[in-house]
Amino acid sequence: HEPAAALRSVAGHSMRMDGTVRGMRFSPPVLAAFALLLGIMAHAPERADARCARALWIPTLVTPTEQPLPTQATFLVAMMIEWDQQNQAVEGRFPEDAALVRRVGEGDAATEERIALRVVPLGAGLARYEPASRPSEGVYQLTGLGRRPRDITFASRGALRVPAARPPSRVVLDVGPMRVQGNRGGVVTTRAVRATLPAPVSGPPTALIAYWEGEAGAAAVVPHGVTEVVLFRESIHCASPLPGTRAPRAGDQRELALVDAFGRVSRRVRQ
Repeated sequence: HEPAAALRSVAGHSMRMDGTVRGMRFSPPVLAAFALLLGIMAHAPERADARCARALWIPTLVTPTEQPLPTQATFLVAMMIEWDQQNQAVEGRFPEDAALVRRVGEGDAATEERIALRVVPLGAGLARYEPASRPSEGVYQLTGLGRRPRDITFASRGALRVPAARPPSRVVLDVGPMRVQGNRGGVVTTRAVRATLPAPVSGPPTALIAYWEGEAGAAAVVPHGVTEVVLFRESIHCASPLPGTRAPRAGDQRELALVDAFGRVSRRVRQ
């Protein structure tokens, strides 16, 4: 793929993991099809000029919802860059008031069932949302992630099957220079961490977390059919870096783990 693809600062668009631009972030199947680029706090990016609208890190649902989910499902959420200022209220944080909501009964006897979602931070811009109780089969609305609720159907038959994440094997990490578009136009060289998988992901989206000295330092959502993702780069076009992420230092112990579409993390494997 082309990691140095040009970006457009357009309201209502968000950045794919490979640095290109997509439409509004709540297009469910497309949501899985980009590799999240996570910046670092210790290395300030180029200063944006007037041609760059301020980009926001917004919590974005990664778990596919086009088909029913099992009632025991949890949700994978990732910080992704977008330019829609209407989501500024949740910029850079995982909301703690997200919930599954539905109306039960009819007419004056109708009541609201509300299941709170607990946030479990996974590090490096990823989190798992866990329902406080198991939902019943049927349609709920997921609220609190984005300005619009999203319909979620739970069922026992025909539900999305997501195998538990297995430890990654034969993944190659490359830490070194990368040519990217600069904020003032032209091409600049930045330090980046790329991961190459032995085979394309064949199923729901997963994520890859890199740990430096035991702490989550970088991450990327890995879409269906992709074998290479950028876990981190120091310079991000028109964006400030995501706090808490960085490249490995010389001598750091390096480990990797996979995260499945329900936000379950595999055992770590040393690189």
